[in-house]
Amino acid sequence: MSVGAVLLAASLWSFGRAAPAPATVADAGPAGTVASAPPPPADPSAAAEAYAAFLALPAAADAEMRLTAMRRLADLRLEAAELALMEGHSPAADLDEAIRLYRGLLADPRIRREYSAWRDHWSYQLARAEAMAGRDAAAEAVLLDLVAARPDSAHAPEAWFRIGEARFMARDWFAAQQAYLATLSIDAAGPFAEQARYKLGWTLFKQSLHAESFRPFAAVIEGRLAGSDLESLDQAGRELVDDSFRAMSIGFASLEGAQSVAAWLDAQPGPAPDWSWLAYARLGELYLEQQRWTDAAAAFTAWSTRQPLHARAPELQGRAVDALLAGEFSGEALAAMAEFSERFSLHGKWWAGRDQFAHQAVRERLKLSLDTLAAHCHAAVQQGDGGAGEAAHWYRRWLEEFPTDPEAPRRHFLLAELYSFDGGLEAAAEAFWAAAYGYGDHELAAEAGFAAVLARRDLAAALAGDETADAALVVAALAFSDGFPADPRAMDVELEAAERLMRLGRLDAARAAAGRVLVREQVPCEARATALLVSAHSAFDLGLYADAEADYQQWLATPADSGLTGEVKERLAASIYRQGQEAAMREEHDAAVAHYARVRQAVPDSPIAATGRYDAAALLFSVRRWEHAADAYQAFLEGWPEHALAGDASVSLAAALVESGDDARAAPALVNVSRLAGEPEAVRRGALWQAAELYEKSGDAARAEQALREYLARFPEPFDAALEARHRLVEAAGRRGDLGERRRWLAALVDAHRDAGEAATQRSRTLAAQATLELALPAVEQFLALPLDPPLQRSVPEKAVRMRTALGMLGEAAGYGVEEVTTEAAFRMAELYQGMAVALLASARPPGLDEDALEQYELLLEEQAFPFEEDAIAIHEANAARARDGLYDRWVIASFEKLAELVPARWNRQEAGENVVELRR
Repeated sequence: MSVGAVLLAASLWSFGRAAPAPATVADAGPAGTVASAPPPPADPSAAAEAYAAFLALPAAADAEMRLTAMRRLADLRLEAAELALMEGHSPAADLDEAIRLYRGLLADPRIRREYSAWRDHWSYQLARAEAMAGRDAAAEAVLLDLVAARPDSAHAPEAWFRIGEARFMARDWFAAQQAYLATLSIDAAGPFAEQARYKLGWTLFKQSLHAESFRPFAAVIEGRLAGSDLESLDQAGRELVDDSFRAMSIGFASLEGAQSVAAWLDAQPGPAPDWSWLAYARLGELYLEQQRWTDAAAAFTAWSTRQPLHARAPELQGRAVDALLAGEFSGEALAAMAEFSERFSLHGKWWAGRDQFAHQAVRERLKLSLDTLAAHCHAAVQQGDGGAGEAAHWYRRWLEEFPTDPEAPRRHFLLAELYSFDGGLEAAAEAFWAAAYGYGDHELAAEAGFAAVLARRDLAAALAGDETADAALVVAALAFSDGFPADPRAMDVELEAAERLMRLGRLDAARAAAGRVLVREQVPCEARATALLVSAHSAFDLGLYADAEADYQQWLATPADSGLTGEVKERLAASIYRQGQEAAMREEHDAAVAHYARVRQAVPDSPIAATGRYDAAALLFSVRRWEHAADAYQAFLEGWPEHALAGDASVSLAAALVESGDDARAAPALVNVSRLAGEPEAVRRGALWQAAELYEKSGDAARAEQALREYLARFPEPFDAALEARHRLVEAAGRRGDLGERRRWLAALVDAHRDAGEAATQRSRTLAAQATLELALPAVEQFLALPLDPPLQRSVPEKAVRMRTALGMLGEAAGYGVEEVTTEAAFRMAELYQGMAVALLASARPPGLDEDALEQYELLLEEQAFPFEEDAIAIHEANAARARDGLYDRWVIASFEKLAELVPARWNRQEAGENVVELRR
């Protein structure tokens, strides 16, 4: 028998060491004076030899003294065998002598009469020794004798359990069942009760008594999960519960599947256990392994049908959908999605009292279900296989459930397309309008706005001459122009609106619409001519002769239809004439002349000159000639610095410089804008922020930081922008190597998140967590750098203080719940514990110790270091366990690597599991 096998056998008897034994046989004997053997030496090995020598002496003829010596020697030999096993030596000699002595004690007739109470202990010790020697049959025989002779013995529960284990290994399921039942009948709550129930379940399972096996397996699960959950269990507990659930699932599957689960739960006394849903979930998972897709879906659905308001109901219903999709049962999957969307609507009963954003997975599943249903029905409509009503229903449901979702505009657009495809122009126009203007800026906004124009155009064509339809088209066209002025289609839409407005007699609006076209760059000649003609005719009819004159002059300068030239010239002549006529009627002849001389040549210093200069700059700006616009605004500000438009000019100057790419001039211009009292705060705040960005872009890091500091001083709100300003200052300090300044801004980030209250965001939490972690690293380094010099009484407390400081700061970082920070903090915590262990073991030894004292000192250091190393391993294991949740970053990997170094037997090899219970001390 190998030493490893003996070690395994010995480990099965770890509970036996807890059994107390009297000091002498006389202590437990009935009565009488007992002679004492000579007191043994303190060393166990020497004591054993002393007892052996005593037994060889004539004095050993005394029965009481001999009995005492035999008992003590047997116990010492058994202890020596255990020590040999632990040290990797052969225990055979010590075991053989211990077995001989125990059998001798048990065979003594006098012991049978006067010391029967000791027989249980010696029988138990003998069985332990036989098991350690690898003689399992002999050990089992001793245990059977023990329970037969003393069924009420304190060792009986463990004895029956060991008998059951032996019968289980021998595949004698019925005998093992009886032994485990005996264990539980004697002590239903003892140290062997859980394993006895677990193995009892397996013995029934092996006999295909599945219904009978549910009770012990359920008791094991309840014992572990009562008041807890799977995630909080340790690895051993998790495996025990998983195995119990799997056995039950196989049993349910062999009966009537989900119906058997329901029948079993209904038959339980009292309320169903909190973990009942797992019975359905594990059954469904078993069916998934077997690719029984519809059975898996039925198992998952059974729970949501049984407990539709349960917290896990959406999860299991969703898994039913996934099972059907995996099995390519598309029709059934769609029906399951429809059921999910009805049962777990955000307006339904399941959500009563629940925070939607705390159950994001349910929201996403609902969204996906509605998406899939709508897309499927929409495709059917396009293929001629279905009506639009059902598809529209699912789109509307989606929009009712998620009206503010970023995808809502796209769903509204698809709904509008569906209406349009089905011929519902009015509904399509309204839906396209909602998609374009109901959700702010988004990628489909322009397409939706133009589609609304097209739908209104088709309606106007269908209702030819209907002013209401024409007016609705104009509204759609102008809305598109307002919302998407840079769109290539905007010009044609504006032109169409201008012509329809003129026909409707809305002349001011017609001129404004035409003006939108005229301020554009690179307008085709034909379009420009049409816009000018609309603008000129409308101005003339309104009595705006100067405007009409300018428009007509521009029309004449534009290559256009020569057939209209005569009419346009007549209108132009009339416009100029009427201006002069009006001036003459007021006897303002200079003003009439000024119409020809024009203002700038007649009165260059007039305020209108400033307006002209400003308008010139504004025109340049509007046609995107940024450098010229910037020069014009600069000239305006130099000539009229106190003008009422100076503020607007400063804003436009800054904008023009930004657009021209002149960052060096734009940045100070933006700073000036940020200090204009007349501008809205949002404008001033945005200008200062952009100035900081441009300073940085142009390489002026000092002014960029100065701008950010000014931003924080003047605009502490909104929180998000101020947070980013602090973050940028952190990075800036880091780039120039100013660690003190960097730490100050890191602390400011932490303080800002802490003080933000409800304004705090995931971004602020992440930055605060990273900052806290970085601030903790110096404390970690200070701890690791401090050696443990003798005397340890002085150096250990100082190092412990540094360790607590570092642990506290790392704990604060981990407390933010940011995954990448939590994993690094956990890794560094583990390294702190490992560092303490290493420091203890590496510490200098006190001088002057002899060999024995040095050995004792080494043992003491190891005892002191061991808990720290264990804590380090536990933290690394917890960090590594995050991989099961899909978190596998560099710090989780580092924990795996550390575990492979620290516990290679467990983490640097693969182990094949065995169905054997191993009880560790």
